[in-house]
Amino acid sequence: MTNRTIETSPQLYARIGGFLYLIIIVLGIFGEAFVRNRLIVSGDAAATAANIRSMEPLWRFHIAAELFLLICAVVLLWIFFLLLRPVSFALILSPSLADRLFPAILLPAFVGETSLCLWLLVKGVNVEKWVAA
Repeated sequence: MTNRTIETSPQLYARIGGFLYLIIIVLGIFGEAFVRNRLIVSGDAAATAANIRSMEPLWRFHIAAELFLLICAVVLLWIFFLLLRPVSFALILSPSLADRLFPAILLPAFVGETSLCLWLLVKGVNVEKWVAA
């Protein structure tokens, strides 16, 4: 049996991780769907700058939301480290392959990440098995 240095229940970490994941998803969708599409004009920096000037409060809110999203992501990574510490191997893909794979994995990744978020929020972890690992 491995000695755990975690004093808080892994179930609590799982719930917090799920909640942080939900925040990241909501803020990411907000940024993509409601901010970038309204403000950024591809290939036209002047039009983009004019849009940002005309909707400055939205732009400022978006910057704050992105910073908050990044803070949530750092905490979520820390939680993943704590929860996944007992597990053995991670597969790292070749960077040259990433450019070809990216378009094909967008929808499955969204479904997978949303499912993981909901699983962490609803189910969490099996504390007995986690302690025994």
